[in-house]
Amino acid sequence: MAAQALESARWFAELAAIHLPGMRPEYKRTLLLLARCKTRDAIAAREGVEPATVKRWVETATAEIASHLSAERANPGELRGAWVNTSASR
Repeated sequence: MAAQALESARWFAELAAIHLPGMRPEYKRTLLLLARCKTRDAIAAREGVEPATVKRWVETATAEIASHLSAERANPGELRGAWVNTSASR
């Protein structure tokens, strides 16, 4: 388990270093808040938008990142798993 958590942390650090600097600010904030286990509802309240908007931001940001990854690393489900706790985001 610890090795998997370390690999996830490395994976997220790589994503953050490469992809977050050029990303739209609201997408970046959303991904970082999701990484801290905030819910979509909490992020929506903070951003002053609907939870559906936050969901769209996550989907768009994920697609942007995936479009720059190699085919074997571009599985959106795996990519989202690096920062999204799906049970907490509903």
